[in-house]
Amino acid sequence: TLELKAEPVAVLAVDVPEGVLLMANLEDDRGVERKGAVKVFRQGTRTTVSVKAPEAGDYRLSLFAGSDQSNNFEGVAEFKVSASRGDKDG
Repeated sequence: TLELKAEPVAVLAVDVPEGVLLMANLEDDRGVERKGAVKVFRQGTRTTVSVKAPEAGDYRLSLFAGSDQSNNFEGVAEFKVSASRGDKDG
């Protein structure tokens, strides 16, 4: 398990081939999705995932990849995100 530290923001940058889209979501330790806590930006083949923890605690960041021609996305990676503080105001 790869662990990211959020203070309260963590940033992950990955190269993603043309024609492939990356999506992400963040869940708290109870499995509740924290909507609005993850933003995905793409510039060329470089995709940046920005995670802003809403409060201190442990989270799971899940990445999903799929073709830009379909709505089928598969899980490709999970990360543990540990936040020592949060930002509920975004």
